[in-house]
Amino acid sequence: MNMENLLNITNNIKDNTRLIAVSKRQKTELIKRAYQYGVRDFGENRVQEFLDKYEELSSLQIQWHFIGNLQKNKVKKIVGKVCLIQSVDSVSLYEKIISECKKKEIKQDCLLQINISNESQKTGFFVDEIQSKIEEITLLGADYAPIKGLMCIGSNIDKIGQQSLIKEFKKMNQLYLSLSDRFSFQFLSMGMSSDYALAQQHGSNMVRIGSLLFGRRL
Repeated sequence: MNMENLLNITNNIKDNTRLIAVSKRQKTELIKRAYQYGVRDFGENRVQEFLDKYEELSSLQIQWHFIGNLQKNKVKKIVGKVCLIQSVDSVSLYEKIISECKKKEIKQDCLLQINISNESQKTGFFVDEIQSKIEEITLLGADYAPIKGLMCIGSNIDKIGQQSLIKEFKKMNQLYLSLSDRFSFQFLSMGMSSDYALAQQHGSNMVRIGSLLFGRRL
């Protein structure tokens, strides 16, 4: 756990920005240490790993976020246990979340994942389709799975350069602003260890930071 980086990040992020400590493939002892220093939001991307940590750390008031690719057959294992499923990347996945919430009579807040870079290896809704899809999505089951905003994974800044990444972040922010009033969005989850400061400059109010806090993963 890099305390100097944690202090720098918490001092530099805006007051309205929520820090998600990405704890995937990190030992629970490191999560406990981060918790002791005031971190309350943690992000996981593998269902079984999350469930193990959820049980082991049940005594702590952690706000868990699921940020990875979620298979529909595993939805039932995490609904109601995470405060946000950030990676809703298809209508069919959203329908499955609604179905499980109805069975359990619970609510599960979600974010829609946007494929802002249009990369074939990334999942998520394309910008050109989300405007038409979102009406369908929000009518399906807002009472059970409210959409609280948008999430994206920007391109690697070292590969595309800062200016190209800024274009992605600006496009994402424009999309968020165009939808947020109509659908009462709260969160634009954008920016990671290498680019969170840049993401904040372009509208992000939720950053997902792992390596800067925890170092290399297991």
